[in-house]
Amino acid sequence: MQESLYSTTNPGTLECGNRLRAAREKAGKSIQDIATAARLPLRTVSMIESGDWSTIGASIFVKGSVRSYGRLLGVDVEPYLISTTSVELPQLVSHTRTPPVKRMVDVVAPRLVYVLMTAIIAVPVWMAATRSPLGEGAANQTTSLETDAQPVGAQTDAAQSATQPTTQKPVIASMGPSLPEAGQSAGYITLTFNGESWVQIIGKDGAAVEKGLIKAGETRQFKSSEIGRMTIGNVSEVRISQGGTAFDTSAYARSNVARIAVSSDGKLGGGSVE
Repeated sequence: MQESLYSTTNPGTLECGNRLRAAREKAGKSIQDIATAARLPLRTVSMIESGDWSTIGASIFVKGSVRSYGRLLGVDVEPYLISTTSVELPQLVSHTRTPPVKRMVDVVAPRLVYVLMTAIIAVPVWMAATRSPLGEGAANQTTSLETDAQPVGAQTDAAQSATQPTTQKPVIASMGPSLPEAGQSAGYITLTFNGESWVQIIGKDGAAVEKGLIKAGETRQFKSSEIGRMTIGNVSEVRISQGGTAFDTSAYARSNVARIAVSSDGKLGGGSVE
């Protein structure tokens, strides 16, 4: 395993942390003051000052947090934000679950379409096959007797009518209505990634449900009642929705990193992210 460039053994992170601590103390501010003003967790501020940036998370979180701290105190931190190409990212573990209703619709829908198509084709064939030839013969015989009893003029008109071709309109079987798609349950939170993003999804019990780098074009879905808070980097490239309704992250984003809590009733934006 490669050693993180943001560990305490890196002199660059130690020097940057010392500069930020000195600037904070000179400004007469506490760690709590910095955390509140920069909207960062207390633990993150402490790790930045100690130089141990490796436990903060992926490079996108490290850079955003250090920039927020430095901007608040007027310290130029850009020289210390070295490349993180050799930092090993945690392995992604997907916990996406398919709702039972959607599974049932996926199984039943093709069968219903098959039954409907069979009925559309089979019913006209069955109706044509059940027409009795004997019934048609008896109808023709009755018509012949009635013609014999008619006057000569009537017979002539009947003969002329019989010589005209009869055009039968074709029977057109109409397709049945398409099956409605299953609606997205309001009890689920969906993340759609238009760009690369690093996420940390924490459950109600404090355990990590999902943590790692997500590639562009991927989608994640979580049950609202099981999520406690979410941290999403590069949030401008991530679409968040709940029950099919888009969620506005502008009030929760700082340095393009959004920290969103989920209330006890599963509503996005409720509760505390601490």
